[in-house]
Amino acid sequence: MGWKTLQDYVVERGYDGEREKPVKIFIDAAARGLIDEKHWRALYQARCKTSHSYDEEIADQIAENIVSTYHGIFIQLETRMQLEKINEQKLGEQTDLGFDADTTK
Repeated sequence: MGWKTLQDYVVERGYDGEREKPVKIFIDAAARGLIDEKHWRALYQARCKTSHSYDEEIADQIAENIVSTYHGIFIQLETRMQLEKINEQKLGEQTDLGFDADTTK
């Protein structure tokens, strides 16, 4: 679900690359400063391992990583998306009031 959220976000902001490959989405999202690409790639690889393996040792390791790492990156994504929404709302309010949104001028 996390990568689909990232996909929606980057597509809405002009991404026109491959949409069905999570790694491509991770690269774009990382370039936009939204995520740590390394962690999201690891999460994706873990997901692929669990969907094609019945090895209890692998499952235990991934379960441990969910608690120690992956849960945190979902929290980071949630927080970042909330901040993006707040920033967009502020930008919209400035535009509605007649202020130039580009503060570099």
